[in-house]
Amino acid sequence: GMPVDSERTALPAEWQGSATYIVSPHGSLQLKEFSRGQERLAPNSLNLHRTLWLDLDGRNFSVRDTLNLITNQDWRLRADADLKLSRVSIDDRDQLITLDPQSGAKGIELRRQNSVVVAESRLERGPSGIPAVGWGQDAKSLSAVLNLPPGWSLLEATGVDQAGNTLVGGWTLFD
Repeated sequence: GMPVDSERTALPAEWQGSATYIVSPHGSLQLKEFSRGQERLAPNSLNLHRTLWLDLDGRNFSVRDTLNLITNQDWRLRADADLKLSRVSIDDRDQLITLDPQSGAKGIELRRQNSVVVAESRLERGPSGIPAVGWGQDAKSLSAVLNLPPGWSLLEATGVDQAGNTLVGGWTLFD
């Protein structure tokens, strides 16, 4: 059908202002459904602050993640396989860590749209190639603090916006 301005027709007043089309008696009008039900939801918003403690042998980390979440879809928070979850709380209440029946990933069910999640875990991956987020989704913002054992120094951190107190970063031509 051909679209027309409903204000310029003899349609009843309650129909005017809606989409209006002219269709000949032998013509056809084809309707195509683009969406049904609820509109497309905004993605989840994740702000992460990560604190890492390197083990004395330099092989693994203890990790505490503080996540400020705004959940709009997918009401399950999944940890990457590298994170060995040991304790998770939402708004200072301990949560049951469960397995996702489809992927087998450990995580928790979310019940509120806005929540603060604190997760304690082990990262058994070594000091190189630490995953930035580790929660199966992108972070809106990310900050991290790395705690080293006595006698250790950070040589360099790559892939970060700012890393203070590294040996390479503190070196100048005058050294």
